[in-house]
Amino acid sequence: MQKPLTIITTLILIVLIGYVALHLQKEFGIFNTSYIKTTVNHLKPSDTDQVRKVAPLPDYKKEIPVRPLVALSGASRDQVFNLRKEAVANSPFAQENYRPLDSVFGQIESGKPWYALSLCRGKKQAGTDGPSEETRFINNPTALVAIHPNIIFISDNKKWCTKENYNSIIQKITFDGPKREITVTYLDLPIEYSERMPYDLNGVNARDLGYPFIYIDMKHSTYKPSFRHKPNASTHVYEFRDFLHVGSSCEVEGGCNNGSPEQPEVQFDRDPRKSKMPREIYIKLWKEQPQSPQQTPDLVEKIIILPKGKTTNARYY
Repeated sequence: MQKPLTIITTLILIVLIGYVALHLQKEFGIFNTSYIKTTVNHLKPSDTDQVRKVAPLPDYKKEIPVRPLVALSGASRDQVFNLRKEAVANSPFAQENYRPLDSVFGQIESGKPWYALSLCRGKKQAGTDGPSEETRFINNPTALVAIHPNIIFISDNKKWCTKENYNSIIQKITFDGPKREITVTYLDLPIEYSERMPYDLNGVNARDLGYPFIYIDMKHSTYKPSFRHKPNASTHVYEFRDFLHVGSSCEVEGGCNNGSPEQPEVQFDRDPRKSKMPREIYIKLWKEQPQSPQQTPDLVEKIIILPKGKTTNARYY
């Protein structure tokens, strides 16, 4: 009689251990510490949308001019693609026969409005007139990872309708080929309008140009974003899911071209600490999924946050 009882006891222990392991994995990611698996909710690549073949990067070190925002409302898909092709051709990521990936840009529709970047768009306003906010990324491909605030473009509160809110536009970009390093500079970020609306890291360029896997190295970061979701891109390697499509959030009949989806893994609140010195967010990027966050990255991007009061010669429009 002892044998059956021993077998039953062993089976019960196995089931309990399995349950505990599953709970720990779900809650803390303990048994998979290198990569966040996500459900990709975007246009599937077409037959012509191959995995991006990344061209060898140049060996030069120089500042890359920040290209101004442009108005895209009413533009054709071909016009948007040509704008993108020109921007990439004038970047370190230039390559022969470049074409925007369908999985990132393929859902753009001709003749549609685009969300505009305005000081105070208003919650009940369409906000499609003027420079389009997505051209911060489309026009500046060297910024593989960019900061995207969710809060300053939809506020009815006049306190947020100030020029300070343009600080979320890229101020300066430098590329260092020998170090395989990109530096993207912003002015001090404004305080969030609402606890419901954090900042995002935008990965349109990282996905399109072949570096979709990222990790925020907090040990090397002097600017400490507070991520809202666990696991996140500072605890695990994360694969960006950004794409452009026609969405209904602009409340215009037929929808507007804009970025998507929401990615909690790269949403954060600003660092509340004050500093008189520039601080940085240190980001590792890979072409393919690395074995761990400690693996040598293919590229590093440093996002520099300047202290309040510092200025640049950036051109907004």
